[in-house]
Amino acid sequence: MTTLSPEENLIVSVARATCFAFRFESGEVPESDVRTYVDELLAVYQRNPQAHLLQEEGGPRPETVSSSVAFCAEQLDQVAPQLAQRLRLALVTNR
Repeated sequence: MTTLSPEENLIVSVARATCFAFRFESGEVPESDVRTYVDELLAVYQRNPQAHLLQEEGGPRPETVSSSVAFCAEQLDQVAPQLAQRLRLALVTNR
């Protein structure tokens, strides 16, 4: 099982949290931050789409980078549809 590096894990975890927060508090989270984390998430996804995220103890979690991209697309669907579409397109083209 492939896992992310600690740095990549942090990027993916913050991207997930940012997408989730933007869905509920779009006025509190700048869209530019969301765009930045979507870009970073997609960069990690292109390098290793099936890698698993790390737990705090260092072991693998069941979430993969691919499932994180899908999660973010779902969270952004209504509040940032263009970003959601970019994420979905990456899922379709990087199989």
